[in-house]
Amino acid sequence: MVEKGYIMLLNEKGETIEMTKNYQIPPDAFDYIIYAEGNVVKAKNGKSGRVEFEDTDAASVINQSLQVQISDNTQKKRVVLVGCFEITNTIKIPDYTILDLRQAYLKPADNANVDIIRNADTVNGNQQIEILGGIIDGNKANQSTSGIAGIKITRGSDIKIIGTEVKNCYGDGIWVFQEVYRVKIDKVYSYDNGRAGIFIDTDNLDIDTNDTITNSVVASNESHGVHISDVLNVEVKNVISRSNGQNGFYIEDSQHIIVADSIAYNNSGHGIVVLNSRTETGYNIAKGCISRNNGSYGILVRQSQFNTIEACHCIGNSSHGLYADNLGTTPYSLHNSVIGCKFINNGGYGLQTAGASDYWLIDGCFFSGNTSGAYSLAGTNNVVGDVLSV
Repeated sequence: MVEKGYIMLLNEKGETIEMTKNYQIPPDAFDYIIYAEGNVVKAKNGKSGRVEFEDTDAASVINQSLQVQISDNTQKKRVVLVGCFEITNTIKIPDYTILDLRQAYLKPADNANVDIIRNADTVNGNQQIEILGGIIDGNKANQSTSGIAGIKITRGSDIKIIGTEVKNCYGDGIWVFQEVYRVKIDKVYSYDNGRAGIFIDTDNLDIDTNDTITNSVVASNESHGVHISDVLNVEVKNVISRSNGQNGFYIEDSQHIIVADSIAYNNSGHGIVVLNSRTETGYNIAKGCISRNNGSYGILVRQSQFNTIEACHCIGNSSHGLYADNLGTTPYSLHNSVIGCKFINNGGYGLQTAGASDYWLIDGCFFSGNTSGAYSLAGTNNVVGDVLSV
């Protein structure tokens, strides 16, 4: 927050472009600005300067402003919120809209039991939505409905969530659900939520989503830090997932997921999980990641095929550094590669496979100080290249 009475405007690169007094933002900077005077929330039109909506119910004023059609359909409508707002109903964002929360704090009223922000059309979906900045506090202790989220996007395309802090929600911090394409989540901090920090679940492997989660932190969530389910093509890069109640990164029934340059540590379960129960899933990559001091395995590969784990470090995990199995049933964990990784001071083996974990390639790896030994491979037709065990 900036000094009272001032607003700082940022361009798309996060650079300061204006700071003016008493909310006198240039009129081309927004279509509506929403603020409170006493108990009354007001929405001022950026072009006319007139207050067009006012009410004691913040969500009502925000939603009325969001639904107004602007004359220039070639640009996105920008609605700017300034101040702290108690939300009694869900904020619903339509197509081609920027919801600018960089000077806003949103918190649901006690027993509101609603998603705080979602897209307006959950049947047909929405497109070209941006949520910028802000603090979303889910007031978890005073909600009771399962499945509610800080931000929930159901169906749509070209969605951006950038620079937002989402915390203390009863359900997921951010939930992307059913047939959503090209979602960009960047510079997000999602923590202390009742389920996952970030959950992407398109529920359809025929959809090429091309989603990205980058430069973010997920921490102290009751479930997973990042949960990806039934998704095709997601890149997770430069994300820290720590101290979550289950796993750091949990990837299930998905294909072509890349987790790169990321860190999972101090999670109660595993650091990184690749779990599949269908033969067509797999083909995922973990590259340049660190998984350390987690409550069980550093990396778990279960019933998943054709995955590559490259240049990763598994250090100080309570059980094995990397463990693979198939729970005694198909599909088996076949044709996986572990290249250039280090396994140090783990509570079991550095790397262990169980069951029919066949056709593995282990090459260029380093093992040191693992309680049970360097590695143990249970399957057949495995290839172990250059490894060093000290």
